[in-house]
Amino acid sequence: PAIEVDSPTLVIVDLIAERGGAGVDAAELHRRLDDAYLVAPRLEDLVDEGLVTVEDGRYRAVAKGVSLARLFAAWRRLLGAGMGG
Repeated sequence: PAIEVDSPTLVIVDLIAERGGAGVDAAELHRRLDDAYLVAPRLEDLVDEGLVTVEDGRYRAVAKGVSLARLFAAWRRLLGAGMGG
């Protein structure tokens, strides 16, 4: 669930705020917000929620995941939003 994960935007803003006037080096932001932080936990959540399975090292959507994806796609179309993030 989204409520359980850190928002990347809020993490960035929090880090910048912590540093104050000194700012944050772009390389540090890239180190802090890598795939291990952004992607891996979300993939684990999808597996834990039963939306995808892992077979032979590949993530595959199950019926529940496909249905949820279609629901979100329909909602975005209704809102006139693109399919991007």
